Amino acid sequence: RRILILDSVYSGKTLLYIKKVIKNMGGIPIVLGIYPKSKSVINILDYVFPLECSMFSNIYFFHYVLKKILNATKN
Repeated sequence: RRILILDSVYSGKTLLYIKKVIKNMGGIPIVLGIYPKSKSVINILDYVFPLECSMFSNIYFFHYVLKKILNATKN
C-alpha cells in the first residue's frame, strides 16, 4: 500500500519516525511537505508544496493535488 504523509515539516524527526513505521508495516510512504519551515528538511521529502496551508481550504484543489501526486507515484 502506498501511504501519503502530509506534514508541515519543522525538524523532520517525527516525519522520519512515521516513515520508518510505515515501511516496517509493509507500506510505501510518500511524503508531501506542505510549506517546510527550513531548507534542510527538503532532502527527506518526496514532494514539496511551498505554499501556505490556506491554499488547501478549497477541498477541490486539495483533492486535485493529492490525485496528481498519487498518480505520479504509481509503480
